[in-house]
Amino acid sequence: MKIALVLGQSDYQSVNKLPSCKNDLQHMKRIIDGTKSYDKYLHIDDSISIASDAKDKIIQFLESCKGEQIDELLLYFTGHGYFDGTDFYYIWADYAPAKKRQTSLQNSEIDALLRQLNPKLVIKIIDACNSGVSYIKDSEIIESYLKSPDQSFNKCYFLFSSQNDQSSFADQNISYFTYAFIQSLNHDIGKRIRYKDIIDNISDSFEQRGKQTPFFVTQADFTDVFCVINDDIKSIFHSFKSGAMQSDSTDEPSKNTIKDLIINESKRYVDLKSALACVEGLLNIVSNSVILPEIEPFFNMKFESINSYDQLPKIEYIASWLQKNGSDAYVDISYEVENYSERVRKNLFRFSALDALYDKDDDEYYKTVIKHKTVAKSFSTKFELPYCATTLTYISKYPNIMNASLYLVPILSRTQLYIFFTKIDYTRTNWDEQKADGNSAKWSCNSLDYDFNDIKAYVENIIVDNFQKIIYADLIKKYMPNDDQIREEK
Repeated sequence: MKIALVLGQSDYQSVNKLPSCKNDLQHMKRIIDGTKSYDKYLHIDDSISIASDAKDKIIQFLESCKGEQIDELLLYFTGHGYFDGTDFYYIWADYAPAKKRQTSLQNSEIDALLRQLNPKLVIKIIDACNSGVSYIKDSEIIESYLKSPDQSFNKCYFLFSSQNDQSSFADQNISYFTYAFIQSLNHDIGKRIRYKDIIDNISDSFEQRGKQTPFFVTQADFTDVFCVINDDIKSIFHSFKSGAMQSDSTDEPSKNTIKDLIINESKRYVDLKSALACVEGLLNIVSNSVILPEIEPFFNMKFESINSYDQLPKIEYIASWLQKNGSDAYVDISYEVENYSERVRKNLFRFSALDALYDKDDDEYYKTVIKHKTVAKSFSTKFELPYCATTLTYISKYPNIMNASLYLVPILSRTQLYIFFTKIDYTRTNWDEQKADGNSAKWSCNSLDYDFNDIKAYVENIIVDNFQKIIYADLIKKYMPNDDQIREEK
């Protein structure tokens, strides 16, 4: 039995609407229908705009499949999404930053539900437009997450629309990633389309797009077939190419003029005074935060502001992110030239099939050369802010518990406030002394409109979920590892 979940959201309430995702979903629904390969599938669109309702529908659908042998399970999602370093979130229409778990679908939760069916093959096709949150680290972090024992399946193909530090792009009609997926079906009737064929087509399509690079995680032998091209698929593809695949929507066409669009967008722009007021407000939110009752007996709280970006741990990660994603941020990036070594062939003009058998460590065929690259190392703001960063440090009351700090860095643009944050661990340097371990920094970033209530809710959420609860979970793990009554919130 083959089943599919075809999910998407476009009419978002608190983040940018994604009209192209509505069309993505309709196109993919027709493709799934046209393959005539799936015995059962669930389709969820904007008509189910509450995340909890969507979860109920998914659970009901999967419950109805229990007891069946599931040979293949396909999950497609189009909409906003982000990876925060510990989990991937499929953002729903009712998304609120302060209630991210309640207003999105967590990948870990969905995977747990899927594994109950013990599917032989799992395919995930995620066309997730970045909603402003990125986990700033090596690009392999999501792949490692997907391959971890808690997330992996015995046999799988995962197709993601972009790297974790990139956005996914679209026009008003369709997302580029879904477009490339559909383009891979442009073959004669009778052609077997493997998932490997689709991956190759998408990779080739995006080779010249520097700002969006799809990535793939595979744990299979590349023989698995998505579909065999039939008359229906051929017809769907031709109508798609000709533009005849129209939306099912009966909404009235938009009557907005270009003047209306310009005026509406201009409302997102704020003056510098208002932006600085939000930065000052962030400082007050942090300084007035309260320690969770569960950890209050173990720590004293210390609040500080930092007036130099050079004091930030791993500042190059923030600089690199701003270089790639912060074109609207009012910062100047500082660059340095770094040297690195690379093994290259000694004779570029002689090559034989046997050369591939020689290792790059073999000095007879390879040599080491020094190359150069320019990398982002630091940054400064174009105008003076009240502070560069704010820190919240929990100082241990006991010698057997380590301190911990939370760093928050605000960066301004005309339309949104970027907030970078990370938890910092400590190491013991002397009998009674501890020192912040800058290498433990794992910067994350979110961008918010200049709505102080939203900013306040989001920062409070960071302090609780990304700092206090992690500290508490670490204490439980160390001192009560077998206590079944306490669960670390994911």
